[in-house]
Amino acid sequence: MKKKILMLAVAACLIVLSIASSSLAYFTDTAKVENVVFTSGKVDIELAFNNFTNGTKFFPGQTYAVPATVTVANDSEDAYVGAKIVFTTTSTATDVAYPDKFLEAFGLTAVNSIPGTNDAGQKTITAYVVNDDVMTKNTEWNVLNQAIIPGAWDNKDMEVFRTLKVSVYAYAVQVPGFTTAKAALATAFEDANFNY
Repeated sequence: MKKKILMLAVAACLIVLSIASSSLAYFTDTAKVENVVFTSGKVDIELAFNNFTNGTKFFPGQTYAVPATVTVANDSEDAYVGAKIVFTTTSTATDVAYPDKFLEAFGLTAVNSIPGTNDAGQKTITAYVVNDDVMTKNTEWNVLNQAIIPGAWDNKDMEVFRTLKVSVYAYAVQVPGFTTAKAALATAFEDANFNY
């Protein structure tokens, strides 16, 4: 009998709990966000040396088109753009003081250039140029445009052009996060020479 009373008491408690829990009210709410898509931008540039013939002979008193052009691609984000131009010659006429005259022919200055020697022992002049403006998609910038050879130059002045090779390296970096092109390029490419 005690077992029956205990069973009935347990059953009664379960019924009371069941009724009590169904009568309690709570304020509830849920929310979720799914499939949030993040994308990244990209910076994409192209460099071209258009309409220039390798082996072109330079003569005093002449102007030569040297069209090295950087283009920001159609699918690119806005970018800061700069270039490193390496002039290499095997001429022995080139010394530390000589590059000023030579750079001037290309519209560059010694302020943003570094004379040196490459691994093959050839004299080099590395010039840094930066477009201070933000470049947007499909815009072009002429890194080099022309070489103007003064008419007063003689054989000694022209010696450097007899064996001249030009290499252009273009660099681009995103605009967000930077306030100037020079600082952006110097930081992104870890090359303080862009910050002349």
